[in-house]
Amino acid sequence: MFRCSCINRCLATDLGKKWIRIRTVVLSVVDTPAFEWMILVLIFASSITLCFEDIYLDDNPFLKKILYWTNLGFCALFSVEMLLKWLALGFCKYFTSFWTILDFIIVFVSIYQSLAPNRCKFQNCERSHTCGMKCVFGSFACFEALYICIRDEPSNFMNN
Repeated sequence: MFRCSCINRCLATDLGKKWIRIRTVVLSVVDTPAFEWMILVLIFASSITLCFEDIYLDDNPFLKKILYWTNLGFCALFSVEMLLKWLALGFCKYFTSFWTILDFIIVFVSIYQSLAPNRCKFQNCERSHTCGMKCVFGSFACFEALYICIRDEPSNFMNN
């Protein structure tokens, strides 16, 4: 990989060496099956919470509040996952995979929905449209989870 001499000089300093050490440690955590399985479990748990969101959610304020805080928690956890991968892989390598780009889009939309849950710039949206969008992105997350399973154990899916 080509690097300019300025970057090489920065990486040769004590701070640069610490930066490389931090990235290496984070990569050793992010690039493990245990980390991927933990994220997989979070994806499934997040998808299960989507089952509770429907057009009658406004009739149950207690469930609505629980789901709001649960979704906020998942949003924070997936944001931390994305930031750790940015740190470990760097921006250029992170955005070379379709699945990490999909991660970025899902996290971005989740953050937007968490910060502005009742806003839609494109049209006058009803609650059902918001739920529909969440379900679409939840489905993408499930496909990503399936991809992780297939990628880790392709022989199990091909031979059965």
